[in-house]
Amino acid sequence: ADKAYSLRFSGVLQSDLRAFFNDELKPGTNELLLRRARFQVDPSLGNRLKLRFQTELAGASAAIVDAYADLKLGAGFSARFGRFKTPLGLERWRSDPDRDLVELGFSSSLVTDRDQGVLLEWADSDGIASLSGGVVNGGIDGSAPSGDSEDDKDGIGKLFLHPFRFFDLPELRQIGVGWA
Repeated sequence: ADKAYSLRFSGVLQSDLRAFFNDELKPGTNELLLRRARFQVDPSLGNRLKLRFQTELAGASAAIVDAYADLKLGAGFSARFGRFKTPLGLERWRSDPDRDLVELGFSSSLVTDRDQGVLLEWADSDGIASLSGGVVNGGIDGSAPSGDSEDDKDGIGKLFLHPFRFFDLPELRQIGVGWA
């Protein structure tokens, strides 16, 4: 009844239609692309442990997108272990269904999509400030590494602030600034 133990199934399906009208010189260039076809399982094991497993079904082969565990440590603190989105690019940090466009901007090619490691996070209860820091394998910009190719590890961190949440101005609540 308190939803402390739950098992949730969900998915994301995004497609892209490319149609060129009155194009007799290059027939067959019109296509419907399946951009994302993801299946996700989210078990919650009590109030302190949440898991996520997400796989990509679109493309030539299936791939694991996310596979991590979130452990609540108390007072806004949590630890994440496994394969997850790195907190470096704001556009990539948003979940796929919440993005305004299917394609990412050019600047998203400059940061790693996902990586394996551990991430410690803190957020205040009012949603004004959040802080993340951790150690990951490190990867190539714009990609999601499939393994670790060297002994060196990368340190990552992010500080994000929503300063207007101090005031009762609903139109400014979502404005934020961050450093990563």
